[in-house]
Amino acid sequence: MSQSLAKQERQIGARLFIRSSRHVELTPVGAQLRESFGAGYQQIRGGIRDCGGCCLRRRKR
Repeated sequence: MSQSLAKQERQIGARLFIRSSRHVELTPVGAQLRESFGAGYQQIRGGIRDCGGCCLRRRKR
């Protein structure tokens, strides 16, 4: 996970998280990305939820 995050930070050119041994928080850039991606992320989650329900109904037949 940390290698994936480090790769994303390199591609973006900024740190996304402030990390310590006991705490992790978003940087201003990370917070902006979370806000920007929020609606799209919710759509993806909804699609997965809808598809999962469809698959469960098919298995019960």
